[in-house]
Amino acid sequence: MADKAPEIRAQDAQKKARAAFYEWSEKPLKDRLDLVRTIRYRLAERCDDLAEAIHKDVGKSVKSAMMGEVLPALDSINRMLSSAGKELADSSVGTGLSQFYLGSRKVKVHRQPYGVVVIIGTWNFPLFLNIDPLIAAIIAGNTVIWKPSEFMPRTTAAMKYLFEGLPQNVIQIVDGGPDIGQALTLEVVDKVIFTGSTVTGRKIMAQAAHHVTPLDLELGGKDAMIVLEDADIAAAVKACIWGMCNNSGQTAIKPARIFIHAAVYDAFKEQLLKKIPEIKIGSVDRNDTQLGPMMNDPLTRFAEMIVTDATKKGARLLIGGHRMTEIQGHFFAPTVLEGVTDSMRLEQEDIWAPIITLRRFDNISQAIRWVNSHKLGITASVWGKNAKATYDIAKKLDIGNIMINNVSTAVADMSVPFGARRMSGFGMRHGSWSIRSMTRPQVIAVTKGIFKPPYVSRSTFQHKWALMLIAFKSGQYKKLLDLVKSK
Repeated sequence: MADKAPEIRAQDAQKKARAAFYEWSEKPLKDRLDLVRTIRYRLAERCDDLAEAIHKDVGKSVKSAMMGEVLPALDSINRMLSSAGKELADSSVGTGLSQFYLGSRKVKVHRQPYGVVVIIGTWNFPLFLNIDPLIAAIIAGNTVIWKPSEFMPRTTAAMKYLFEGLPQNVIQIVDGGPDIGQALTLEVVDKVIFTGSTVTGRKIMAQAAHHVTPLDLELGGKDAMIVLEDADIAAAVKACIWGMCNNSGQTAIKPARIFIHAAVYDAFKEQLLKKIPEIKIGSVDRNDTQLGPMMNDPLTRFAEMIVTDATKKGARLLIGGHRMTEIQGHFFAPTVLEGVTDSMRLEQEDIWAPIITLRRFDNISQAIRWVNSHKLGITASVWGKNAKATYDIAKKLDIGNIMINNVSTAVADMSVPFGARRMSGFGMRHGSWSIRSMTRPQVIAVTKGIFKPPYVSRSTFQHKWALMLIAFKSGQYKKLLDLVKSK
């Protein structure tokens, strides 16, 4: 099948998924959940193999793969298993006497699966960011066509084992590059889930528009960290460095733009520049390594080009800013710049590298304006000791997930919804929220009761009741009293 043209492969996959959908969606929820429990068991059973595959594909340590991918993946599946019954159950809606003019009805909201769901995956967190939508989709009764990243062949192979035993074509894995991804989004499918860059996300939106296909997108990020005058500077600096090193900076969810109150700006910068040379850089096979290699040479070259572009436009390079050719592998030095402006590509684009920028603010309104005016918005953090002040600032940020005195960890918290704003995408993920996103509500209203629909009944009684209801809802109580007294 891999030798066929992308369009033919996409059509074949769509037809098989459509045919499998009807039987899978009719299967009792209990049976679907039993199969997912098997997937969960296999994931735990093969956790070492999965972590090793992630390590070889992405370059992160086995420990990081276990803590940052396997554990959150299991947590997500557990949350889905426990909440699926509630999320997929029909709910009754009371119509009440206030809508008698529509006729008496018994109304239920039924959750329907979309049908055929295309999932186009990412490589930076190849297990965690792919397994959540995959499992949510099949629990809800959808069938899935999964196009994993071509950069995660070992992880894909290891994950195939998890899905053995599912009915045929409930999950189809379609290998390939951007051409097959494009062909799939142009097919008549019922939903597309994509995790990746904003540039690619916009292309997918345009392709999905051909059939008005619903989308869930998790795209690029440029996360802000706001450091207030009373912040614990040492803790904020540690979080900043951890964010730079996590996955070698190859994630949309990390502190990238650091906004620091003028009163503590110099202290923060001094501590940060003192700590960065202490970062342990090298092979992720070493236990003490903090910053490992990047995925490939094009990513390191792009990071270097972006830094050069910023310095030519007036930014000041404080440390780093170059590829580390003295170390074997694709390493980029931890980098800090200041004197940046909104017009620089460095400030506007999601750069997958250990790079941060520092900006000084005099009043909090200025920092909030910088956060909310940016085209990207996934997570942000606010640092300060005054609980009320930090919370009030957080509420003013137009960001999906905000942490106070913490960074990045919200992405792994399966108990809360996770979603982005603006050009960082839309849609909600995590546990029960993922299941909900894989269904659409269908309203079923059964005519039942004493009041007839308006096209059946024209009684004077209903007309007078309508006038009384209008008077009551608008606060015209004198008119209501007159109507009650009238014959």
